[in-house]
Amino acid sequence: FRVYKYLDDCWLSQNLSTDRGFIAELLGLFAVQCEEAIGVFLEPHGSSDLSRVRELAHKLKGSGGALGLAVVVERMAAVEDAVRGGVGPLSRVLDEGAIVLREAMRDAEEYVEKNV
Repeated sequence: FRVYKYLDDCWLSQNLSTDRGFIAELLGLFAVQCEEAIGVFLEPHGSSDLSRVRELAHKLKGSGGALGLAVVVERMAAVEDAVRGGVGPLSRVLDEGAIVLREAMRDAEEYVEKNV
């Protein structure tokens, strides 16, 4: 098993499947979701469609949970809270969320590259 920043290769095998091709497919879909969300999160403040931001954060919170990515779940929950006005400046929370998604996406892409 390889060590990644956020991805737990062992957790994936134990909780999802021992079929690394199946896991790679799921992670490929997750990476696509991350890329879309990063683009929306980093739009100039004020031009972001907040309902779209919340929708993407909610979707990634679920995907992250299904893949054992606790940091993604935590960050996307913070984005949802910020959109509702409950946590700090929205732009800061979106920037932090984009950073976590970028790093998780790198992990996912590396896993796919090595296991397909």
